[in-house]
Amino acid sequence: NYPETSTRTIPVVADAKPNYEAIQKINPDLVAYDRGLYSEQDIQKIKEMGFQTFEFKAQTLAEYERELLTFASTAGVESNMNDYVERVHKAWSRVRGDKPATSPKIAFVLAGSTGSPMIAGKKSFLADVGTQCGATVIGPDSDKFETMNAEMILSENPDVVYVGGDAKAFLK
Repeated sequence: NYPETSTRTIPVVADAKPNYEAIQKINPDLVAYDRGLYSEQDIQKIKEMGFQTFEFKAQTLAEYERELLTFASTAGVESNMNDYVERVHKAWSRVRGDKPATSPKIAFVLAGSTGSPMIAGKKSFLADVGTQCGATVIGPDSDKFETMNAEMILSENPDVVYVGGDAKAFLK
């Protein structure tokens, strides 16, 4: 979703699973993906398609910054990315000073319209961000998003559930 003006016309070719036919159809110059979202089989299949790839695998904010700058160099968008990283720095500086008085229990969930939701592991990038913001992150002992049924997530009694994707499907 960034930069807003140029990403609105880019087709999305993945959800919980990559759409290999859609990727092939658009014949991209570069395929970027998040290692935390896909299985080893999916990643291998993406690489076997023959396109240049870039794997995001950051598990901390510092690693995320480095990967963004490396990605920018790979994609030839260094100046745009420098602006974005600076915005992240400013936002992060504000957040660090605003830690909550109590440690809320939070979950980061990806919910699609079909199938079980996926929850971010406690060793993931999102978990690192949540922890540094003063929260207690619930989820599996993993660095990936893992499938978990909604009842199991709710049994952990989170104070907040951040939902990416179709929140209505998760609420059902």
